[in-house]
Amino acid sequence: DSISINNLPQIDAYVHFRIRPIKIFFRIENLNSARMNEGFGFTNNFITTPGYAMPGLVMRLGIWWSFVN
Repeated sequence: DSISINNLPQIDAYVHFRIRPIKIFFRIENLNSARMNEGFGFTNNFITTPGYAMPGLVMRLGIWWSFVN
């Protein structure tokens, strides 16, 4: 028994801002998991190993704030 898994490369977007005491980032992962069949959605998940799929679209927001005397 052999299983062949073919995946496309992952596409991510990353934006990072820094204004003196504040750092903010916004990251969108797995942009190429978009599916046009049966309506638009991010449900074309990657299969890493049989039975284990990666999540679809993932958005992350990070904020660092430092206080200055």
